[in-house]
Amino acid sequence: MDELKTDTEEQKAPAQQTIAPRAVSGRRRLLAIALSIVAVILIAAVVTHRGDARREDAAAPASSTTTAPDTVEATPDQLKQIRIEPVRADSVDLDLETTGKVGFNEDRMTPVFAPYSGRVLEVLANKGDLVKAGQPLLFLETPD
Repeated sequence: MDELKTDTEEQKAPAQQTIAPRAVSGRRRLLAIALSIVAVILIAAVVTHRGDARREDAAAPASSTTTAPDTVEATPDQLKQIRIEPVRADSVDLDLETTGKVGFNEDRMTPVFAPYSGRVLEVLANKGDLVKAGQPLLFLETPD
């Protein structure tokens, strides 16, 4: 009978050992979940506090009476004319059409008179180009 009791105790002992680690791992799991929840709550509190601090910092300059020298304050009439729209991509046409006359500096230009008459075959220099003395400006076809 003693043998039966020892056999039964031996059989119970391993069973108790296997139950205890499972209970410990369940407790560890619950502890890890609780710590995670506490960490999330702390992070949310810090983020909320920082957001409030930023709003207070942004509101502080608006309530101050001194303005920077490069700040422009609009009058109520000017504010009525301002329209606020969301940012969007748009193409801008940089070509502008206008009427007018392009003029050159007549003081720095010299008229050139050819010693021969004839038809111009090729122009080698344009109006406004810098030329040197003796440089050919055009080719003429002339009977002379």
